Amino acid sequence: MAIELKVASETGKLKSVIIGYPHNFHECEPEIVNESQRKFYSGRKKPTIESLVPEFEEFNHQLKLNGVIVYEPVPVENVPDQLTPRDIGFIVGGTFVVAGMAKQSRKQEWEGISRIIEQFDSSKVIYVPEGIILEGGDVIVDKGCVYVGLSQRSTMEGVNFLRQKFPNYDITPVHLKSLDSDEDVLHLDCAFVPVGNDSGIIYPQGFIKIPRSMELNYSNLIGLKKEEQKALASNVLSLSAETLMSRKHPRASRLNSILESRGLNVIKIKFDEAPKTGGSFRCCSLPLYRE
Repeated sequence: MAIELKVASETGKLKSVIIGYPHNFHECEPEIVNESQRKFYSGRKKPTIESLVPEFEEFNHQLKLNGVIVYEPVPVENVPDQLTPRDIGFIVGGTFVVAGMAKQSRKQEWEGISRIIEQFDSSKVIYVPEGIILEGGDVIVDKGCVYVGLSQRSTMEGVNFLRQKFPNYDITPVHLKSLDSDEDVLHLDCAFVPVGNDSGIIYPQGFIKIPRSMELNYSNLIGLKKEEQKALASNVLSLSAETLMSRKHPRASRLNSILESRGLNVIKIKFDEAPKTGGSFRCCSLPLYRE
C-alpha cells in the first residue's frame, strides 16, 4: 500500500514524518553551505555524530510518544550531512516535490529518501527541473497559500515552477533580506513559521516586506529578537494546532513562555547540535501527512 501524502497546513495533526539521519555526519569532507556552519565547524564546539545522535533519538522518541509514524533516510555515499530533510522535498496538498538544491554537496541528498519516495503514488511525485533552485525550507503551505522565501537560496524561477504546477494555490513570494543587509535568513522558516490556528512566529527584521496575505492570515504574530532568530527559535515543529516542539534553550525561553501563555502545549527538548549546522526542528523534519 502506498504511503499517503497530505500537507495542506503547517499545524494540522502530524501523522507521519521523515526526520534527519545523524549517524553518518561528516564521514566525508563537508562543504560549508551557510553562516552557522562557517561559525561552528572549525571550533571545539563543532557538532559530531556523538553529540548529534542523542538529540535525534530524543526527537524521534517524542514524535512517537505523540503517535507520529517516523521514517528515516538511509545514508548516501559522499553526502556529508543528512540532518535536514525539509530542504530536499516538500508536499503541496497531496503532491510530493523533490526540491532543487543550490549547493553541490546537497544535490544527491534526496537519494537517501528515494526508497520512501518509491512507496508514494508515482503520479503524485514531481521533480524540480535542473537549474531551478527551490528548497523546502523556503516553502510554507498553509491557509490555501504557498509562501516561498527568496533570499539566500530559492529563486523566482522556483516560484514560477510552483505557479505552473499548482494553479489552485496562491503562490506568494516572500522577499527576505540578504547577508549584505547584516541579516542571516537562510530560509523562510528561519524567519517565519505558523503556530496554533491563527498565530505565527516572525522575525520582522528579516523581511524586505511582509506579504499582506501573511498579515491577514496570522492575526497574532509573535515577534522575535535578533538573538532569538540566530538561535533559530522560529524553527519549531507543530504536532497539531495545540502542541509543538521547541528548543529547551535560554534564547528560546521567552518565546516558549509566550506560546504557553496562549494555551499551546510546548514540548521543550535539548536540541543544540543541529542548529550549529543551520537547522532546528522544522528543518530536521519532512512531514508526509497532516490531518
